[in-house]
Amino acid sequence: MKAIVIAFGLVVLAGALTWVMYPTSLPARQQVYRPVPAAEFRAIRSLALGIARSGVGAGVELEAGDEASHALLFSCNGVPLVSLMNSEQALVVMEFAGFDTRAPGLAAKVGVLSDALVPMQSTPARSGMPSEPTGFESFVLKHRDGLDLAERCES
Repeated sequence: MKAIVIAFGLVVLAGALTWVMYPTSLPARQQVYRPVPAAEFRAIRSLALGIARSGVGAGVELEAGDEASHALLFSCNGVPLVSLMNSEQALVVMEFAGFDTRAPGLAAKVGVLSDALVPMQSTPARSGMPSEPTGFESFVLKHRDGLDLAERCES
């Protein structure tokens, strides 16, 4: 009986450790552009604020920080969609897996914005969108990390 209790305890401990330590991520397609001056990024920030206010989808939120901020993040009910980060070396746009189906209205407008930027390479390599996590990783993202990949922000 004592051996069964110890074995059961070890199984529970292994399950708890798996739950706590299981690595998760939300893949993203990263595109690198030439950096833009602070004044131009403020204009991009204003454009992003306008996009967020234009009703690109119910639940789409924009975290833009203050006017001196060099980063923007669009999300859909807490799930990251698109991130823009400007530095002295580059402007990086990260499109998170599934953002184009999660918020199709935003995807069209971000595409127009990206087309106006100058790529770091002479020909921009636009790879395909990475696939969303599935199975156990999706379950952990939802119940441990609070990212429900089933969220949709359509207008």
